[in-house]
Amino acid sequence: TSHYGLPLPEHFNNFLDINLKADHHVPFFWHVPRAAGSTIDEILGVCYHLHVATNAGAYQGHAGQDEILQLLDMGAGHSYVNVNVATSAGIQKAAAMGLVPSGLSDVVVSALINEAGQLFDPVNQGRIFTLLRHPVDRAVSLFYFLQDAQWRAQATYNQNLADISITDFYRQKMGESNWLVRYLTNQVTKPYIGESDLKLAKEILRRKILVGLTSNKEESIARFEKYFGWRLNNEADRECLNNKLEWEWSLKHPHNGNIEEGSELWNLIATHNHYDMQLYEYAKVLFAQQVTLLQ
Repeated sequence: TSHYGLPLPEHFNNFLDINLKADHHVPFFWHVPRAAGSTIDEILGVCYHLHVATNAGAYQGHAGQDEILQLLDMGAGHSYVNVNVATSAGIQKAAAMGLVPSGLSDVVVSALINEAGQLFDPVNQGRIFTLLRHPVDRAVSLFYFLQDAQWRAQATYNQNLADISITDFYRQKMGESNWLVRYLTNQVTKPYIGESDLKLAKEILRRKILVGLTSNKEESIARFEKYFGWRLNNEADRECLNNKLEWEWSLKHPHNGNIEEGSELWNLIATHNHYDMQLYEYAKVLFAQQVTLLQ
């Protein structure tokens, strides 16, 4: 409990504490890479028919030059706002265009939780929810994703990494370390993070974030739905959700099986992500506690 009551960075003032009631708020999904975030994105847009502000504007060639906010129809009843909040520059532009006050987006999705604070203000506050995955599983998934999509791809080929084994990759300490703690506390480039960073990350998680776990995906989605008052309109929407949870979840990026806990590779990754491992254990405690928020 040593982190209780720690002052949070100022930009978190624009995000409501999760235990506080409010008439008006805009949900903000903190997208942790390789933790089923893109599936959640699709569930929100396609199954719940919410207007999502994410990086879609970039794909449509809108985000750069558009000066007026609008909805882009992606087909199948799926609407995105013409912004790109996946980058710092995109967030600044979306803030200048008044994304959140416009009321056009039902939910905002980005990995950049610190920069995203500027999209909100004391009148139009955000509420954060997220889906977290075990740090070792996430690291394994990220490695195979990067190896397939970047290091072996023609345009971004990397001779040293195209055929490296995941064990050698982590033996050489090349994997990202403690992504969760770094991104929560805005210490992405700090050479070494420590206990004080972990404590701050815990307090941000405790006060500001409704936690979901990929290991409890159905329960997590049910909590998000209840907390934010979202509805599935009919049987087709329910089927949409079930399909995305059951089928697409597992298809996102299949790789070479799970790693046994206690193996050399598991220990290498866990040690490399020592603080994220502790934060994830704390997230599981919060997941158990936060059920009271929904009663």
